[in-house]
Amino acid sequence: MLIMIRRIWDITLTVKDLKKAVEFYEDVLGLQKKYQFKDFIQHRILPE
Repeated sequence: MLIMIRRIWDITLTVKDLKKAVEFYEDVLGLQKKYQFKDFIQHRILPE
């Protein structure tokens, strides 16, 4: 059975060190922060 993925809506990762993860996703991968709360950050993957 073949399943075709048309799009990925959301990927959630749990990390040990949120500060280091944010530095990696923003500084290394160049993602832009969309939302930030005390223990949760969402990055924009695709341009709007």
